[in-house]
Amino acid sequence: MKNNNLITFISKETEGDSFPEIQEISKFLTQKYKKNLMAIIFYGSALRSESPEGFLLDFYVILDNLYPIIQNPLIRFFSHLLPPNVYYYELKTNGKISRAKVAVITMTAFKNGTSDSCFSPSLWGRFSQPTKLTYYNSEETKAIIIKSISNAIKTFLEKTIKTTNKQTSIKDLWIKGLNLTYSCELRPESKARINSIIENDNKRFEQVGNLVLSELTIKKYGPMQIQKENLKWVFRKYWTRLLNILRLLKAAYTFHGGIEYLAWKLERHRGIKIELTEKDKEKPIISAIKIFFKLKIWKSIN
Repeated sequence: MKNNNLITFISKETEGDSFPEIQEISKFLTQKYKKNLMAIIFYGSALRSESPEGFLLDFYVILDNLYPIIQNPLIRFFSHLLPPNVYYYELKTNGKISRAKVAVITMTAFKNGTSDSCFSPSLWGRFSQPTKLTYYNSEETKAIIIKSISNAIKTFLEKTIKTTNKQTSIKDLWIKGLNLTYSCELRPESKARINSIIENDNKRFEQVGNLVLSELTIKKYGPMQIQKENLKWVFRKYWTRLLNILRLLKAAYTFHGGIEYLAWKLERHRGIKIELTEKDKEKPIISAIKIFFKLKIWKSIN
């Protein structure tokens, strides 16, 4: 079956050894979230590098339930409303400090976010690129993760194809899709950076593209339909940026050290160093609101 080809490819791609630092952090996360843990996924720029040194390492921790990890009902409510919750950890591995950004999400939210019914590309855009499955609690869980990642890739390419009626190469299709999805972020990647992502792993993107295109039923869209699809991407960009701002504000309240994470994230996105006092750290919500208005964060939506 054609569908099994893509799933087999993704299954193999997510396997294999990773850096020792990644293994150590994965062990740490396995212990920390063991009550509800279903899977851990490593992804991001460090995965594409020859060494993780100097990178902020990106992980997704997938749980069957947020309780009892998050016991406060109000925080749990907002965590379900605006997934994922993002945490920052520092661990000493191989005599060096490794820094990890860990997104925590339920399996239900993960499956929804990688499906074609999800309007925002936050998950299906992210998981269209290579990942490593560093932990899973059962073969059934692994199968669900692989299928979800496969759905993410198909969603990514299908929504990109709908924006044009021109014949284009698979490489150009990926580049256009990445430009569209990264434009939805608060800090979009440059075109040069996007081109390098594809160039450095062109064989993988070609293989995956061919597998997906062999499964999709490609319809020829007229000018009105294409215009409609491109208009969706305009709304998708503003909607996703708004969600990301709300997630940043949520981060200031939902976990210890959240205001520090918010300051680090905004400094990374806006290039402005934010000095936090002890008083700021004691009152994260007030501090987050002050930062929001001081830097006019709402302008990031534009």
